[in-house]
Amino acid sequence: ADRRLAECKGAGPEPWTPGLEYVIIRADGDYVGKLLRGCLPREPQLPQDVEVVGDRGQFEKDMEGASKLLGAMCRAAERICGGGHLVVPSPAYYAAVSAALMVTAIGDAAIVEKHYGELVFAGGDDLLAFSAKPPSFDIVKETRENYWGEGGFHSLSESYFLPALTAYGRSYSLRVAHAVTDMMSVEVDKAAELLDEAKDRVPGKDALAISTSTGHVGFTKVSAVESVKAIAEAYARRTLSRNLPYDVEAWGEAAEVEYVLRYVVGRNTEKKELKKELADKVVEAARYVDGRGEKWKNAVKLLKALRAWI
Repeated sequence: ADRRLAECKGAGPEPWTPGLEYVIIRADGDYVGKLLRGCLPREPQLPQDVEVVGDRGQFEKDMEGASKLLGAMCRAAERICGGGHLVVPSPAYYAAVSAALMVTAIGDAAIVEKHYGELVFAGGDDLLAFSAKPPSFDIVKETRENYWGEGGFHSLSESYFLPALTAYGRSYSLRVAHAVTDMMSVEVDKAAELLDEAKDRVPGKDALAISTSTGHVGFTKVSAVESVKAIAEAYARRTLSRNLPYDVEAWGEAAEVEYVLRYVVGRNTEKKELKKELADKVVEAARYVDGRGEKWKNAVKLLKALRAWI
């Protein structure tokens, strides 16, 4: 563990200090059960304005039959999937899903190793790994990109591609724990518990839970991971005051959450030229939990949790 911490490198001037804390990275694909049942979020579209070569009457008859079948599948999707579209899983469908999971798992393992993390398991949809604090956000970003591949496909060679699991997203949980004073099994279970909670709290899932073993936890979207990383780095470099979450908390529930966050971040930013940039990052990270009161509380908890990356 000491060697891994010493080897851990990030980009640019390093504000991070190696220590005995590490990050548990837990991920799980969203709606994988639905995917395996053939439930997809968007229904297929019948071709429009097609140039018919041959028997047009037969073509129109076939299109009418396809339209009726599509309607029946939509009604079945409402009953079985709760909406979206239903396809009948075939052996080829399951083979494609299985291949995508295997390729994703291999890519995830390579990404964790690249950042000097320790992989526990990678199943394609789910992931458990440990890392030092600096590269944890990069592991989330890169494994999430790997989940959807490049343009919806995994490239195995210049001429061989496999479809990626782009129907749904993937949610993550990052939890900072202490290597000596915290029991690892307890913290791993808590990271998994918060992953499930993040999926419930963040609309549309593709969620990210940020937590510490000392009790702080906040939620955001995986798409905001760059903003979350920037906030943690600003704390570490002291360009953003570490009192920020407490100053935000002192305002109580504000009617205009975004306006107050921007104002308080500006007051807590040392360099004038960074005020707008850091305010944008904080607003981006805090916007994904619904409800004014809940959004405000979540912003405070998220900003407190990110102090653990100092």
